[in-house]
Amino acid sequence: MAIPNPKVVVVPVDFSDASFDAVKVAIELSGSASNVHVIHVIPEALSSADYLREAIIQQGADKALSELVEKLTELGLADVNASVEEGVPSDAIVAKASSERAELIVIPSHSRKGIPRLFLGSVADQVLRAATCPVLVLKR
Repeated sequence: MAIPNPKVVVVPVDFSDASFDAVKVAIELSGSASNVHVIHVIPEALSSADYLREAIIQQGADKALSELVEKLTELGLADVNASVEEGVPSDAIVAKASSERAELIVIPSHSRKGIPRLFLGSVADQVLRAATCPVLVLKR
């Protein structure tokens, strides 16, 4: 199924070159940087017992957003919409796509194999299974 010029595209970034290349692809597909919503997800803490957890997460989110905006500006991609969320990466990406009524998610695949994939899982695979809109997976 082809989606000509999707009006809203969500792109998760992990600060890898592949993820910023995905932003460029999304802009090309949508025709405008303002149609692209970039999201970086800070994984949930493993323990909720830490009483400083919320403050640390907020500081991390603020810093990550600042660094994300700086990197996007440096790459000439400053017109995209940028956000930082905390949670399970695949869940946050799918929720962002839903809340923005995205017509497409563009996500890079890091092509991990074997033991690393077994332990790390694949965010792209999890997004493919859960998304309610089309997902374009960019392979290296």
